[in-house]
Amino acid sequence: MLNTFPWNDSIIGGRIESLMWSSRRANQPSAWHGHISFVHWLVDATRPNLIVELGTERGVSYAAMCHAVAALGLATRCYAVDTWEGDAHTGSYESSVYDDLIAFNHTFYGGFSTLLRCTFDDALPQFAPCSIDLLHIDGLHTYAAVKHDFDTWLPKMSDRGVIILHDTAIRDRGFGVWQLWEELSNRYPYFTFDHSAGLGVLIVGSAPPPPIEALCRVKEAEAVSDLRDTFKAFSEFAYHNGLRDWELRTLRQKNAEAQRGLRRSSDGTTLSPSPIEERPMSSNELIDTGNLPDLDLILSPELDIPFYKRMHPELSLLTDQELAAHYHEVGQPEGRWASPDQIRPNLISKIKKIGSTLEIGPFAYPSLSGPSVSYFDVLDQGRLKARARALGMREDLVPRIEFVSPDGDLSIVDTRFSVVFSSHVIEHQPDLIRHLEQVRNILSTGGYYALVIPDCRYCFDHFISPSNVGEVLQAHEEPRRLHTLASVIEHRALLTHNDPVAHWRGDHGEVGLEPQKVRQAIEEWRALRDEYIDVHAWQFTPSSFREIVQCLREIELVSFAVVRVYETPFNTQEFCAVLRLDASQEGPVANF
Repeated sequence: MLNTFPWNDSIIGGRIESLMWSSRRANQPSAWHGHISFVHWLVDATRPNLIVELGTERGVSYAAMCHAVAALGLATRCYAVDTWEGDAHTGSYESSVYDDLIAFNHTFYGGFSTLLRCTFDDALPQFAPCSIDLLHIDGLHTYAAVKHDFDTWLPKMSDRGVIILHDTAIRDRGFGVWQLWEELSNRYPYFTFDHSAGLGVLIVGSAPPPPIEALCRVKEAEAVSDLRDTFKAFSEFAYHNGLRDWELRTLRQKNAEAQRGLRRSSDGTTLSPSPIEERPMSSNELIDTGNLPDLDLILSPELDIPFYKRMHPELSLLTDQELAAHYHEVGQPEGRWASPDQIRPNLISKIKKIGSTLEIGPFAYPSLSGPSVSYFDVLDQGRLKARARALGMREDLVPRIEFVSPDGDLSIVDTRFSVVFSSHVIEHQPDLIRHLEQVRNILSTGGYYALVIPDCRYCFDHFISPSNVGEVLQAHEEPRRLHTLASVIEHRALLTHNDPVAHWRGDHGEVGLEPQKVRQAIEEWRALRDEYIDVHAWQFTPSSFREIVQCLREIELVSFAVVRVYETPFNTQEFCAVLRLDASQEGPVANF
């Protein structure tokens, strides 16, 4: 999908980092989630002085624009216009919708963002003619209403003006945006997306930003499809990461409340969590024959020289050797994108070509889907849906779970797969070696373990040192099945913020060893010492993960060879790795 970038220089250019930001309102229901990364990129490409959104509801698209403004450090003013009462298409809103959004906006974007609670017409006088650079129209979707919005706000657009219209692909329920779009696309340069209800991008200014001009010139069917698929894949990436970030924040808040509850216990007793009933497993018929495509050959190298040169045209005169030196000395420390498969969406697109896949721990946002994909989790589908509801997440995204083990024991899986995939899972395993060998036992000959792993330098683990092989060996020797008191203390008392953009710019927050937090962690561990407490057991960077796996293979404690460990891209907090089951080590592994 992203290997060639025939349109890269003129459209994406140096703006790839903006495609990899997480969604800030992923927990809110919206048809806009499929366009979040495009809007991040759009703000980066237009660098507007003034953004106005007409029709905001829960703020999914508006928060994406504001997040881009904040992350880029722009001097942009942003305005959201809505009555927050609803209309014939959205239905009426509860007051909590506005209350939640205004609190969110004040917390994160209050310095440059304003919510105008009024009709679109009432807001018109507040904006000067030719002042708006980026306008999003997403109000009442009848033809008459959206045409009125377009016509009345068009004089407010600057000579750099770009207008986006949502719901261009919906043709029922009285929606008429598609009809207006057919008229406008015959008058203005445009680009359209068909997914997530459809989105139209329109150039209405006489001097548009060059990347938008280049985007609207793309008309060849394959290139259009490539662009659409690319922005859609990145938006899925942003949505999944955003959901995970929101879930982590919610769980940390609930853990803090639980710890306060433990501390208030009057009789000195605590209640353990309710036992989890295991759902009867269904038989999985996806048995591999062993004739697997070679993922080694279709994955891009960790440093793809031609790709790196295309991403950085200013380096085009350097030789390949000079480019490699530049990357290792400059590009890698700066997090420059050096390989297409360095990011989750592209890695997943390659995994889909391999065969049957088991995804570990999908919860409410599986990375993979389709008839060749099965799922493993500690809860069955019903309990995962209940958990999603309790957290305010979309339960309809929870997949059917074929393999369920309350303690995460992969030995219950009775099928071999071409690929096992996990995202933000391996760092939770109390015994890393046991986990890798359990994965080994459910892979076909020559199968792959593909992982997405948080980089401790750019997440809430920043102040915790990367794990070393001695710690990994100690856990296996014990053998460790539950997390240690040390891990619980680290996770409760030493965590900082989880904003990768801030971490990349050197803002890591402040962590002091607060005795109260340490005391709470001790109380939690003692109360639940025979239960699994969900914390990180391990902290990795790309280099430390590679070194640990290679060492364990050399001393014959794991059966995997490292295929790729990609570096963490700029402004993100995760890296991708691929391991392959070494056919020469398919017998029992050594003991120590």
